[in-house]
Amino acid sequence: MDDSDKNTPFRHRIPTVEEEAERMAFVRERAIHDEASLIVDATRKGIEIGKTEERLETLTYLLNQKFGPLPDETTDQLQHATAGQLKQWTNNILFAASMDDVFVISPEN
Repeated sequence: MDDSDKNTPFRHRIPTVEEEAERMAFVRERAIHDEASLIVDATRKGIEIGKTEERLETLTYLLNQKFGPLPDETTDQLQHATAGQLKQWTNNILFAASMDDVFVISPEN
């Protein structure tokens, strides 16, 4: 080792074969864990999207059955609704006398 090596502030030691194998095993395990977490998250999100689409389909069907063909603005409103709104509106349709009664959001919900 010459004098220039001693003055280098960030000298790195080369890991042994065993240390590198240990590091690679850790990296592999971490990648597997991260991938599993991403799969679980994507599955949950997919399930929620499916539930929302089913609520939209159900509410659209019920509105058509109760009030006839839907105006374009109502269809647009349904397409842009949150899952919570769709759930509330689906509950509201049971006792709604008019289309306006369906789209009321109760303060307690």
